[in-house]
Amino acid sequence: MNKTDQKEILKGVSSWNKYANNNLSNDSDWEADLSGVNLRSEKLSFAQLTGADLSNSHLDNADLSYIDASCADFRGASVRNANFSGANLHGADLRDLDLSGLDFSNANLIDAKLDGTNTDGTNFDGASFRRIVIY
Repeated sequence: MNKTDQKEILKGVSSWNKYANNNLSNDSDWEADLSGVNLRSEKLSFAQLTGADLSNSHLDNADLSYIDASCADFRGASVRNANFSGANLHGADLRDLDLSGLDFSNANLIDAKLDGTNTDGTNFDGASFRRIVIY
């Protein structure tokens, strides 16, 4: 999916619209600033969020399956009941999040920062974990 298609998909996300014009560049390697944005219950499957700043965002009940959020910053985000199945979170910063009970099946968590996370009951079936960072 190219960036133009991605922007079209995200236009349908109600909380995205007011941020899109100010935060998306025309570069192929854009890094969206979505810090503090309310994306509760939004369907963001297959979204391209490489390097995005999602810190302090509200992602409760969001469908984040198969997103590409490699190197994204999720610190301080609320992710209760979010679905990360099949997500590419290579190098993502998930420090200190409550990930309990979430679905990370088949997710790429290589080089992800997971120190301080609560993973009680989290589904990691088929997930990749090489070189994760836990202190």
